[in-house]
Amino acid sequence: NQTDIVVVDNATNTIGILLGNGNGSFQDQITYSTGYGSLPIALVVGDFNKDNQLDIVVANYGTDNIGIFFGYDNGTFTGQKTYTTTLNSKPSSIAVRDLNNDYYLDIIVTNYATGKDWNISWP
Repeated sequence: NQTDIVVVDNATNTIGILLGNGNGSFQDQITYSTGYGSLPIALVVGDFNKDNQLDIVVANYGTDNIGIFFGYDNGTFTGQKTYTTTLNSKPSSIAVRDLNNDYYLDIIVTNYATGKDWNISWP
């Protein structure tokens, strides 16, 4: 296993992934779109669909949703699948934890505008 880097870039509405080479260097950045005007602001990594591959969840401040990129075993990811938060909620931070002890990660989103929290989980 190599150490990789994942970043958000709200200027280009993308996330970027730099795969580690194992010697302290990284491959060129691979970018994935989060959608026009999405303004991604925060992300977390975890295995959300129980396939033993890391997935990426991003808070999209500009489009009031979170996006999930499901990981493949070759270091690439699916296109973004979005889940709407509340209209004008402006999701601003995101965390993961198994809140209900069912062995599935739950996604916790804090919203800048509404002051309400929102979470989703997989069965």
